[in-house]
Amino acid sequence: MKAYLAGEVFTVTAGECLFLPRRKPHAWLITSGEFHTIAVITPGGFNDALNKMTLRQSGELVSIL
Repeated sequence: MKAYLAGEVFTVTAGECLFLPRRKPHAWLITSGEFHTIAVITPGGFNDALNKMTLRQSGELVSIL
């Protein structure tokens, strides 16, 4: 996985941890065919924002839950 944080790009490999602070521009790119993650996101309700931002090519909403 590649992670972008405030103008820098980091490579994150299996077993590593990444902290993405709020109010800092950040994004991630999955670079492998298989990806497993545990994400802790606070405050609650952020899943709604992710669902609004996640669209398939057809424009159909993809549920992340």
